[in-house]
Amino acid sequence: MTSVLIVDDSLAIAKKLEGIIEASEGFTFAGRGADGADGLAQYRAKNPDIVLMDLVMPNMDGLTAIRMITAFDKAAKIIVLSSVAGISDKVEEALKFGAKLVLSKPFTDESVLSALNSVL
Repeated sequence: MTSVLIVDDSLAIAKKLEGIIEASEGFTFAGRGADGADGLAQYRAKNPDIVLMDLVMPNMDGLTAIRMITAFDKAAKIIVLSSVAGISDKVEEALKFGAKLVLSKPFTDESVLSALNSVL
């Protein structure tokens, strides 16, 4: 089973993603980080196969967390969750720092599973 860590400050989004992952074949929910710092700590503790990372979060944003994760794990598979219009520069920066893909909100079950499968 491929483990997936969700890093998003929205509990509703995280719960929806968790439900999609748990209902799928081949993926398992590894945990949730409520912000970038929590996500970084969860990544180090659980070493998930894939991270779904929001960019806009309090405390530590997703961009900083992506930089820190890829600094010590160049092979990290991070998918950016993006919903805010006008942050294309942040999305480009996230891809430059090692994110593999961008998944736009709102998402469907199919788009989430497609994104997860595409980074394997």
